[in-house]
Amino acid sequence: MATFTRDYCPDDVALLPTDPRDWLPAGHLCYLVRDAVSILDLRTFGSSSCETRGAPSYSVVMMVSVMLYCLCRGVQSSRRMEGMCLDDLGCRYLSGGIAPSYRTFIGFRKLHSAALSALLGQTALLCIQAKMTDVSKVFVDGTKIKANASKDKNVPYEKIDRRVQTLDRRVGEIMANLDRNDREDELADDSDDTNDSGPVLRERDLMIERKARLLEAKHQLEEEAKQAKFEQESRPRSERSHRAYSGVPRARTFANGTDPDSRLMGQADRSAIQAYNAQIVVEGKSRVIVGAWLSQKSVDAGEFLPGIDAMRKTVGLAPDLLVADTGYFSKHNVNAALATRVTPLMPPKRPARFEAFVPQAELAQSQLDAMEPKDRMSAVLATQDGHNNYKQRKSTVETVYAMIKGCPGSPGLRQFLRRGLQNCLDDWLLMCAVHNLKRYFSAKRQAKSSTTPGKRTVHQASSKMAIQMAF
Repeated sequence: MATFTRDYCPDDVALLPTDPRDWLPAGHLCYLVRDAVSILDLRTFGSSSCETRGAPSYSVVMMVSVMLYCLCRGVQSSRRMEGMCLDDLGCRYLSGGIAPSYRTFIGFRKLHSAALSALLGQTALLCIQAKMTDVSKVFVDGTKIKANASKDKNVPYEKIDRRVQTLDRRVGEIMANLDRNDREDELADDSDDTNDSGPVLRERDLMIERKARLLEAKHQLEEEAKQAKFEQESRPRSERSHRAYSGVPRARTFANGTDPDSRLMGQADRSAIQAYNAQIVVEGKSRVIVGAWLSQKSVDAGEFLPGIDAMRKTVGLAPDLLVADTGYFSKHNVNAALATRVTPLMPPKRPARFEAFVPQAELAQSQLDAMEPKDRMSAVLATQDGHNNYKQRKSTVETVYAMIKGCPGSPGLRQFLRRGLQNCLDDWLLMCAVHNLKRYFSAKRQAKSSTTPGKRTVHQASSKMAIQMAF
């Protein structure tokens, strides 16, 4: 063992300028993010500010790079992003030594919410062009993600009007008390005004805001009931459900006073949470997300066809085979998918878990076309190819949800930070784009390690050249 120690002088001043790339190893995440952002099309962001007065605005490239880097690290809070610009070397490298305020990140996300969500399509196409993804066979599934709202703030539809009347009465009492205090002050002719009406006015504003949210939630429930009745009547009688739709919300339909767009949804453990139903379409080989959207419905039966539309919107292509679980099965979904030349694969009932699989012979296409949707799906799943395709579902889309949600030691997206369907949708699409980037970076690291073995250097590798060679 050595009997001497190295000199420790953290306050020493460098005599020459230092290169930030000497502080980080080759292949660091910040280099990969910077090279990927240089390829992405950021023209949809435009200018980050239209104001000509004051200090210059931050670069869009810098803001997008820092946000993507932080999201890849599992940091979603704007305040923590501000801290990362000071504490994390990779983030300091991407920000150029600048530490924007958390208010800057909040304003940037609000101003460019649609452009950030559009990065999902670019990242998916990036993986397709790099020969990582084959969209001929994809898998769809959904999961519940908590909304930024409490389920204790839910009000049944039949009690919304009564709650609104209570709030109106409370606001009237507050205003009456304020008027009485003003008249008493005028009669007393007291120039020293010691009555602080600030908390009372804030309480009044809170009551008015709560009333507006309840009325908005009531209007949404009524519109959804009318839309459900219209969809039911527009289908053929053979494909209609047994439930009768009157166009009026049921009495026990709940509306949330905090986030009116969120819904009370059940989970597998029979508990209920205030959440959104997050849906994704995943490619099996690379586990790249090629379509994503949010739903306000707790069940997945009506989300099969939107998966095809979401994929067309994201990558401009439709799959040859779309695999889903039992919750997506319906006659309407099977017939509508076949009409769009997409082959569906979803069991009409939950498959047996512990029974030995005995493959059956494949039927001719004419025989399948003559079958009912339920019998058709059962016949396809009884073949070896159908069984193998459905078996891949758990190892693809379920794995992607585990990557996005994380684990207790390294949590990911388990709750939305913003409120409203559109805001949560934009955040969900952005998180899916970040997942695609992480899959892209992982594939590039594996390709580089398998093709260029040798001694590792401490300087930045030419990862940008490797990315451009993929095209």
